[in-house]
Amino acid sequence: QGFELSLAAAPVEGLDITATLAYTDAELSDPTSGGIVADAGDPLPFSADWTATLSADQEFAINEDMNGFVGGTFAYVGERSEEFTGDAAVPRVTMPSYTTLDLRAGVTWSDWTFSLFARNVTNELGILGAVAEVADASSGVYLLNVIRPRSYGLSITRDF
Repeated sequence: QGFELSLAAAPVEGLDITATLAYTDAELSDPTSGGIVADAGDPLPFSADWTATLSADQEFAINEDMNGFVGGTFAYVGERSEEFTGDAAVPRVTMPSYTTLDLRAGVTWSDWTFSLFARNVTNELGILGAVAEVADASSGVYLLNVIRPRSYGLSITRDF
C-alpha cells in the first residue's frame, strides 16, 4: 500500500525542476515460518516508508556555439529495516534515514559535453545494509554497507 507523486515544471526557459515523493506501507500480512522469524505487520526488508527527491537544472547560452548548465539533486531515504532473522533472540537492525546532495555543472559544445560533478556533497553516511559480525549478534558488532562517500569527478562525452 502507498502512493507515488511526481511533479515536473519548467517555470522559465532552460530551467527544469522535478520532485518525487513516495510513501510505502510494505509489511507482512501473515507471520512467517520455516526458519525466518517475522510477525504479521513487520515491515518488509529494505523498504522505506518515505522517499523523496528534488532536482533542479538550469541550462543557459554561453555563446552561439556553447551552452552551460548547472544543477543539483537532493534525495531523502527514510528509515528501513534490515532482513528478517532466523532467531527470535537476534534483533532486526533498523537503518536510519539519510539525505544526499549531488551537484553538477558543465558546458556543451558541438557534440561534446564537459561536466564536473560532486556527489554526496555533505558526505552523509547512509547505511544500506547491516549484518551481524557473528550469527547470533552476541558481539553487538555489525558490518555495514554504506553509500558512496563524497566524490568529485569530471565527465567528457561525445555524441555520435
